[in-house]
Amino acid sequence: MVMFSGASIRLSNRIATVALYGTLLLYLAIGVSLESLRRQINHQAELEAGRQVVHNISLLHDQVRQFARDYNNWGDVYQAIIDKDFEFVSNNYGITAVNGDMFDRAVIYDGLLKDPLAWNSTGTRAPHQSSLSIWALEQIRLGVDRLPREGRATFDFAILKDREVQFGSASRILPDTEEALATANRDEASIGAILRTVTNAQLTDIATSSNVTDLRLSKSLRNPAISTPLIGVDGRPIAYLNWIPPHPGNELLSHIAPIIALIFIVLGGVGIGGARLLRDHANTLALREDDANRLARSDPLTGLPNRLALKEYIERLESTGINNYAVILLDINNFKKVNDLAGHQGGDELIKTFGNNLRAATDKQVFVSRVGGDEFIAVVNTSGDIIELSRCTVDRFMQATGVCFNYRGLQFPITSSYGIAARKDATRSFEDLLGDADRAMYASKKDDGNHVTVYDAELDAEYTFRRKIEEALRLAIRSPDEFYMLYQPIVNARTMELHSVEALARWNCASLGPIAPDVFISVAERSGLIVQLGSLLLKKIFCDMQCRPDLRFNINISPLQLLSSGFIPTLTRLLGEHSISPSRIEIELTEGVLVSNCDTVQAQLKQLRQMGITTALDDFGTGFSSIGYLQKMPLDTLKIDRSFVSGLGDDKVLANVLHSIVSLGRTLGKSITAEGVETLYEAEILADVGCHYLQGYLFSRPQPLDQILKAAGNGLSLTGEPCAQQLRRALVS
Repeated sequence: MVMFSGASIRLSNRIATVALYGTLLLYLAIGVSLESLRRQINHQAELEAGRQVVHNISLLHDQVRQFARDYNNWGDVYQAIIDKDFEFVSNNYGITAVNGDMFDRAVIYDGLLKDPLAWNSTGTRAPHQSSLSIWALEQIRLGVDRLPREGRATFDFAILKDREVQFGSASRILPDTEEALATANRDEASIGAILRTVTNAQLTDIATSSNVTDLRLSKSLRNPAISTPLIGVDGRPIAYLNWIPPHPGNELLSHIAPIIALIFIVLGGVGIGGARLLRDHANTLALREDDANRLARSDPLTGLPNRLALKEYIERLESTGINNYAVILLDINNFKKVNDLAGHQGGDELIKTFGNNLRAATDKQVFVSRVGGDEFIAVVNTSGDIIELSRCTVDRFMQATGVCFNYRGLQFPITSSYGIAARKDATRSFEDLLGDADRAMYASKKDDGNHVTVYDAELDAEYTFRRKIEEALRLAIRSPDEFYMLYQPIVNARTMELHSVEALARWNCASLGPIAPDVFISVAERSGLIVQLGSLLLKKIFCDMQCRPDLRFNINISPLQLLSSGFIPTLTRLLGEHSISPSRIEIELTEGVLVSNCDTVQAQLKQLRQMGITTALDDFGTGFSSIGYLQKMPLDTLKIDRSFVSGLGDDKVLANVLHSIVSLGRTLGKSITAEGVETLYEAEILADVGCHYLQGYLFSRPQPLDQILKAAGNGLSLTGEPCAQQLRRALVS
């Protein structure tokens, strides 16, 4: 019995020992598995976070690189440096750095320049001494010289300034056309370097979207997996971006530790519950990683996919062999005006509302993304008629977004412009399609309504024609004999006597024939030639003004010309050269220029008033009319748009509206001029409601100045009719 008991004890001990060892081995296996799982999860999260950080940093540098490519491949700036026209360089190249919208600093040196020209966002439009050292400029030159001589590559680098990193990109400043590039001397071309500061706010955004913490600059490399070097001008790291990666494995282990202890106590049934909890926590981790990926690929304002998500979507389409898709580029008309009137919060609310409406109108065949500002891109793919589906998609978008936006008592009718470009085979890249869609959308922006344009050969021909106009315009500005001025009289509404004339520019191109004013003015504004063209036309007008020293002249000025820093000095110089009294001039401006750059415009108008020049608001009543702007801006005259004059004889409501507009203007102390007068009856009504001056075909079509002066001297209109006598009789009766 004793022996049996001893054997039982030994057996029990063996069983206990085996059970103990088995339990220990089970514990060890579980521990090793958990540790392996923790390390694997941490490692995967660390790699993904690192890729996201590097990708987001690369996106910032890509923006700087794109700015450098755009601004350093600018034919006008290239020519201006050769001509030593540094005022043009400052007004067009340097002004962007001063405004700080796209980059913070710019430096131009080498080539024909003796000293570098530099601008920064805290300076003025005038160039100053470069803050980059001579060594840094030399290293940048060496980097640029190592670039391929073919194409338009850039030398990219980073520098440290005031404990902040700035991304830079540099290249030779060259012409923007292939023809001019072929003849350009690269060795004599100046180097343009553009730099943009990476702010702490941007680092915070990158950390948030990359699911990391404590993203900051450091002088040392902590770990290649959680650091990335910033390469300086000499090719060596100048600093490192370090961060703390997420550790979801640690969090997972901390959550399940009590569960494991419970499993150790009751190895049986609790194991199932532990497995389920483990699965739940794993799912939570997966959801968190999904959330991080979603944040990195979604627009924070609207929740729509962003540019990165759009790029990945296109790559997936093309990798599966789908070539039949279309790109729809759309933006909100007059968004800047809404932003200025309702503030940035109002603008953000509009973007949110617009994005939500787009999402509601989207189906599984349409991918919609917001790529920045008020610009959205939709991609449509189908095996059927891609153009028809794109048009149907745009119709849904218009119906969903074409609503009145209300914000704190302000109401804005919302319309948008659409451009469609289809890719039916693999010969066209996505970037090519975006360019085509952009040109189509620009063609849609002819007024403020909802419009859609499909890119086709005709539109391509129109784009090519506009390029020809731009090339011809550059040549014509150098030989100004192709431009001439016509004038249209403005008469006193009561006496019908000649009060002033409005100067209207005309261009008879030697190679293309007559070009409509709205066409060549638009081309001049988009190509940066409007300041030169405006100065040329002012000289012609002032020469004509010398022929009639007792007559006032109305002169139309482009918004870009008015906002140019050289406008007031150029105007002052021309007045002196031609001995013209400023009191004989009235500058006409469109309503849109008052809303954008409000403070700058107000300052310019005050300077004009101090000089003795009056100003007029042209086409009044057709845009975002605001009593606040009329009271704030030093304007002298309101010119009522012709749309309020046409049809006065048949529309009593229109007559009442016109009466209200005139009453408002007179109450504000403004002089009132009505445009588009074509009949005696219209002239009678306009004089009766209180208009001071009239303008239109009733009195004359645009004519050379000598013909207007001859007709006015005879008391007749240019049509040969005794308008003054007939109008007086009509007004008396």
